[in-house]
Amino acid sequence: MERLSADPLIRAATLFDVYKPTQPVPGIGAQSTPAPAPAPAAPAPAAAPAEEDPVAKLTKLKEMLDNELITQADYDAAKNKILGL
Repeated sequence: MERLSADPLIRAATLFDVYKPTQPVPGIGAQSTPAPAPAPAAPAPAAAPAEEDPVAKLTKLKEMLDNELITQADYDAAKNKILGL
């Protein structure tokens, strides 16, 4: 029989090599580590220019007016602000 080292780390490593578990131990190893969270999706680069584009803003406002989400007065005020009137 092989003689064990006095160093506890070497002794533990030697024992583990000799007595390797055949099945995973619950709570130890890769099985217990949670999967990494998926990286958040990057915002669309085209969204920033659309925010500054007056035509896109007016189109969005018109859709909101047509869907009765805003009033005609709200639309007119926003349109004048966008157009600088």
